[in-house]
Amino acid sequence: RSQAFDYVHRVLVHSNPDCCKRTTAKAKGLPSIKNLPNPDTQCPECCLAKTDAARKGRQELSTGLNPEFSSQVLCGDTFGPLAIPGLRGERYFMVLVCQLTKQCFTKAFMTLDESPEVIEDLLTEVKAEINHPADAVYITLHTDNASVFKRERIKTRLRGLNVTLHNSAPYEPHTNPYAERMGGVLMKLTLAVILDGSYPPRFRSVLIRTTCWTMNRLVRQNGVAPVETFSGEVPDFSCVHPTGVLAYWHIDKPHRVDSKLGNTAAVRVYLGPGAAVGSHGHLVYTANNRLHVVAHVAVDIETRPFQMGLLRELLNKASCVTETFDKATIDPDAYRLPDGTSAFNYHNMSVRKQIGSRWFQGKVTKVIPPHGNESDREIYFQVVYSDGDVEDLTLRELHEVPHRGGHPVS
Repeated sequence: RSQAFDYVHRVLVHSNPDCCKRTTAKAKGLPSIKNLPNPDTQCPECCLAKTDAARKGRQELSTGLNPEFSSQVLCGDTFGPLAIPGLRGERYFMVLVCQLTKQCFTKAFMTLDESPEVIEDLLTEVKAEINHPADAVYITLHTDNASVFKRERIKTRLRGLNVTLHNSAPYEPHTNPYAERMGGVLMKLTLAVILDGSYPPRFRSVLIRTTCWTMNRLVRQNGVAPVETFSGEVPDFSCVHPTGVLAYWHIDKPHRVDSKLGNTAAVRVYLGPGAAVGSHGHLVYTANNRLHVVAHVAVDIETRPFQMGLLRELLNKASCVTETFDKATIDPDAYRLPDGTSAFNYHNMSVRKQIGSRWFQGKVTKVIPPHGNESDREIYFQVVYSDGDVEDLTLRELHEVPHRGGHPVS
């Protein structure tokens, strides 16, 4: 396995070698691949994520609709509930696939009650992406026989968008093959990305959109990527990096703690292109459990923070991974502890916690002022651990954390 192929394989979300070679020969911004690796030497992530039972024969893909109007047909399906919710509590995700181009659109959401709004958002995204005439944009939505697509709220929304709903036969998933298979492929490739970057499982809701964005730009066996059919533009990966690697974000002088001697860059984790979530730039994850879209980043593709322990790796690279605060704009009395000292003395405090036989490093990244009624005037300290877990602790609980796992980390 060459170094160039490993890089391309990670950028293209662990797609198969033949697809990687076709894409590099046509797309922009990827190194060329001369020789493919031995088919028996798959990467460990592909071996674990793509393991599946053998299929019993192949069935013809058909939705029962007139193939002459396949460019106006979207196939949809809902997957979930996921065992572990996403970063914002998402437990479901919906997939829409164009029957003609096989271009995929997906979005995660928390409850099935949000499905009408999700369908409307995805249809709006389809019209903006395809740039088709408004009167000819996928007038038929083909779905399975699930009860979520039979709700009156969804039918009303679709009628308002001039979209016809067509359901497949009950208990016959092969009559909705495009969405079923695309959802399965999305899940497997996303799992490979999670294993590659050693992400916590709750990142699935974000990474599935990065995977979907990349899949739409993979060159298929007909020599065309799904996004090329209507736009005619060749896929461009010149600003895309392998996900899960260390990213540096430049800090302008006005935003530095010290304009002369302050840190010139903040450290983040690269999650994918910002276009995957409908923005420009790059999608990154900060150590204080937030997602940001930044214009420019520099990456270290050999360093994977989640794999090596998020906080330990980030704090060794730079000292500005936590949120900064302006003491001149806060009320000092609101952060006053019972002993008269300031709660900001615990900012950046390092701790250790033991869960079972494993040890996790943590750091106080944020001081939360008192809020609520007078009976609850506690100051909370937000602690981020090396496994990505975040918890808010009171002062008493914060003092107990180092004793549960030994001495504080220096």
